[in-house]
Amino acid sequence: MSGKYSKHPSAELNKIFSERPYQGQNPEKADFIFLGLDANFAPGIETNNFYPYIKEYLSDGIGFWKKHNVHHPFRLPQYPNGDGSVYHRNFAKLNLTSAFSEKVSFVELLDVPTVGKTNRKEFLELLNPGYIRYLENILLNNNRKKTLFISKSVLKYLESIKASHNLFAWLPSAPSFRLNNICLIFENESLRIYGVTHFSATISNQHLKQIQEAIKA
Repeated sequence: MSGKYSKHPSAELNKIFSERPYQGQNPEKADFIFLGLDANFAPGIETNNFYPYIKEYLSDGIGFWKKHNVHHPFRLPQYPNGDGSVYHRNFAKLNLTSAFSEKVSFVELLDVPTVGKTNRKEFLELLNPGYIRYLENILLNNNRKKTLFISKSVLKYLESIKASHNLFAWLPSAPSFRLNNICLIFENESLRIYGVTHFSATISNQHLKQIQEAIKA
């Protein structure tokens, strides 16, 4: 994405995110949560012929996965190889069927859609501390153990959030975080957090197998 980083101008996208600031399963009900920075879209996404699939997915990610048998619209044959395709192509290599649609949630640290190249200063200005507190509560207080997958870049942003808002203060840093190696960052009776290589990076098949085994264990 190019251009100034900001909240996305689309009123419709913002309305969807105000109601569902996640993709797939509601994180409150999910067993496996993949945490990212933000949901970033092209500035003119609403005029794209592919937009109806995006809207369908954002409105009902579980139904979309079951209907189309792919976890994300970027995996549909109609989608050209553009932004986000590498991430979802690698995620698809985990070979999770639609039976996992009710178990998997994709969550971002921002509860609004964005446009442009991610910038730390503007990112922190868009951050909603109340939403971060909500995510923290979901992870630490639930009836079933959840597994959270987090990349090194997201962990660095969480360090900034810890410093500026004293949220996620319990989350340790991960000095042993290494490319293409799964790392257990935190575990208690309700939560397990793994550090993993970002799906948009050069991720090895062996590492994908590690993530797959952590999910299917």
